Amino acid sequence: YVNSFKQQDSAQGELIEQVDTVGVPQFRTTLSADWRQDVFSASLVSKYIDSTRDCAPLDVQVGDPGCDENVSSFTTWDGQFGWDAPWGGEIVAGVRNLFDTQPPISNFLRGATDSGVDFTLYDIEGRVPFVRYTQSF
Repeated sequence: YVNSFKQQDSAQGELIEQVDTVGVPQFRTTLSADWRQDVFSASLVSKYIDSTRDCAPLDVQVGDPGCDENVSSFTTWDGQFGWDAPWGGEIVAGVRNLFDTQPPISNFLRGATDSGVDFTLYDIEGRVPFVRYTQSF
Protein backbone atom coordinates (compact mmCIF):
# COMPACT_ATOMS: atom_id res chain seq x y z
CA TYR A 1 0.00 0.00 0.00
CA VAL A 2 1.42 3.39 -1.02
CA ASN A 3 0.02 6.14 1.20
CA SER A 4 1.70 9.10 -0.53
CA PHE A 5 4.32 9.69 -3.24
CA LYS A 6 4.92 13.29 -4.27
CA GLN A 7 7.23 14.68 -6.97
CA GLN A 8 8.11 18.12 -8.30
CA ASP A 9 7.93 18.87 -12.01
CA SER A 10 10.67 21.53 -11.61
CA ALA A 11 13.12 22.72 -8.93
CA GLN A 12 10.74 25.48 -7.77
CA GLY A 13 7.53 23.62 -8.57
CA GLU A 14 5.02 22.42 -6.03
CA LEU A 15 4.87 18.81 -4.88
CA ILE A 16 2.29 16.85 -6.85
CA GLU A 17 0.73 13.62 -5.54
CA GLN A 18 1.58 10.73 -7.89
CA VAL A 19 -0.28 7.83 -6.20
CA ASP A 20 -2.88 6.35 -8.56
CA THR A 21 -1.18 7.79 -11.65
CA VAL A 22 0.64 5.92 -14.42
CA GLY A 23 3.42 3.82 -12.87
CA VAL A 24 2.39 4.45 -9.23
CA PRO A 25 -0.42 2.09 -8.20
CA GLN A 26 -1.72 2.38 -4.66
CA PHE A 27 -1.93 -1.39 -4.00
CA ARG A 28 0.30 -4.33 -4.87
CA THR A 29 -0.12 -7.78 -3.37
CA THR A 30 1.46 -11.20 -3.58
CA LEU A 31 -0.50 -14.11 -2.09
CA SER A 32 0.86 -17.62 -1.88
CA ALA A 33 -0.65 -20.99 -1.00
CA ASP A 34 1.85 -23.79 -0.37
CA TRP A 35 1.25 -27.51 0.16
CA ARG A 36 3.63 -30.32 1.17
CA GLN A 37 2.92 -34.04 1.68
CA ASP A 38 5.86 -36.39 2.23
CA VAL A 39 8.07 -35.99 -0.88
CA PHE A 40 5.60 -33.90 -2.91
CA SER A 41 5.02 -30.14 -2.83
CA ALA A 42 2.97 -27.60 -4.73
CA SER A 43 2.40 -23.88 -4.65
CA LEU A 44 0.13 -21.33 -6.25
CA VAL A 45 1.04 -17.63 -6.25
CA SER A 46 -1.15 -14.68 -7.21
CA LYS A 47 0.43 -11.29 -8.00
CA TYR A 48 -1.84 -8.23 -8.24
CA ILE A 49 -1.08 -4.63 -9.30
CA ASP A 50 -3.87 -2.08 -8.78
CA SER A 51 -5.39 0.00 -11.59
CA THR A 52 -4.28 3.63 -12.01
CA ARG A 53 -5.56 6.78 -13.67
CA ASP A 54 -4.34 7.43 -17.19
CA CYS A 55 -4.18 10.42 -19.53
CA ALA A 56 -4.40 10.89 -23.25
CA PRO A 57 -0.93 11.26 -24.85
CA LEU A 58 -1.39 15.01 -25.38
CA ASP A 59 -2.20 15.81 -21.74
CA VAL A 60 0.58 17.89 -20.21
CA GLN A 61 0.75 16.39 -16.73
CA VAL A 62 -0.23 13.02 -15.31
CA GLY A 63 -1.49 14.58 -12.07
CA ASP A 64 -4.11 16.72 -13.86
CA PRO A 65 -7.68 16.22 -12.64
CA GLY A 66 -8.61 15.74 -16.31
CA CYS A 67 -6.93 12.35 -16.39
CA ASP A 68 -10.12 10.33 -16.28
CA GLU A 69 -9.09 7.22 -18.20
CA ASN A 70 -7.77 4.09 -16.46
CA VAL A 71 -4.94 1.63 -16.83
CA SER A 72 -6.49 -1.72 -15.83
CA SER A 73 -5.36 -3.74 -12.85
CA PHE A 74 -3.02 -6.65 -13.57
CA THR A 75 -3.18 -10.11 -11.96
CA THR A 76 -1.00 -13.10 -12.77
CA TRP A 77 -0.95 -16.65 -11.36
CA ASP A 78 2.13 -18.86 -10.98
CA GLY A 79 2.00 -22.56 -10.15
CA GLN A 80 4.53 -25.30 -9.53
CA PHE A 81 4.74 -28.93 -8.46
CA GLY A 82 7.81 -30.55 -6.88
CA TRP A 83 9.18 -33.95 -5.96
CA ASP A 84 12.00 -34.65 -3.46
CA ALA A 85 14.13 -37.44 -4.91
CA PRO A 86 15.55 -40.08 -2.49
CA TRP A 87 19.17 -39.21 -3.51
CA GLY A 88 18.92 -35.62 -2.18
CA GLY A 89 17.70 -33.99 -5.35
CA GLU A 90 14.55 -31.98 -6.00
CA ILE A 91 12.71 -31.68 -9.30
CA VAL A 92 10.25 -28.81 -9.73
CA ALA A 93 8.07 -28.10 -12.77
CA GLY A 94 5.87 -25.07 -13.06
CA VAL A 95 4.53 -22.16 -15.03
CA ARG A 96 4.92 -18.43 -14.41
CA ASN A 97 1.96 -16.36 -15.65
CA LEU A 98 -0.14 -19.50 -16.01
CA PHE A 99 -2.98 -17.84 -17.96
CA ASP A 100 -0.66 -15.81 -20.26
CA THR A 101 -2.11 -12.50 -19.02
CA GLN A 102 -0.89 -9.51 -21.02
CA PRO A 103 0.00 -6.27 -19.18
CA PRO A 104 -2.36 -3.29 -19.53
CA ILE A 105 -1.74 -0.50 -22.03
CA SER A 106 -1.30 3.14 -20.97
CA ASN A 107 -2.38 5.87 -23.39
CA PHE A 108 0.02 8.24 -21.62
CA LEU A 109 3.00 5.93 -22.23
CA ARG A 110 2.04 5.12 -25.81
CA GLY A 111 4.17 8.08 -26.95
CA ALA A 112 7.20 6.95 -24.90
CA THR A 113 7.13 3.25 -25.87
CA ASP A 114 5.60 1.74 -28.98
CA SER A 115 3.61 -0.72 -26.91
CA GLY A 116 2.34 1.69 -24.23
CA VAL A 117 3.38 -0.82 -21.52
CA ASP A 118 5.19 0.32 -18.37
CA PHE A 119 8.18 -2.06 -18.49
CA THR A 120 9.33 -0.94 -15.02
CA LEU A 121 6.04 -2.05 -13.43
CA TYR A 122 4.77 -5.06 -15.39
CA ASP A 123 6.39 -8.36 -16.33
CA ILE A 124 5.87 -8.73 -20.08
CA GLU A 125 7.22 -12.26 -20.60
CA GLY A 126 3.86 -13.96 -20.91
CA ARG A 127 3.50 -17.64 -19.98
CA VAL A 128 6.84 -19.18 -19.02
CA PRO A 129 7.02 -22.95 -18.31
CA PHE A 130 10.09 -24.13 -16.40
CA VAL A 131 11.78 -27.17 -14.91
CA ARG A 132 14.35 -26.89 -12.11
CA TYR A 133 16.63 -29.49 -10.60
CA THR A 134 18.41 -28.88 -7.28
CA GLN A 135 20.94 -31.26 -5.75
CA SER A 136 21.86 -31.18 -2.04
CA PHE A 137 25.22 -32.55 -0.90
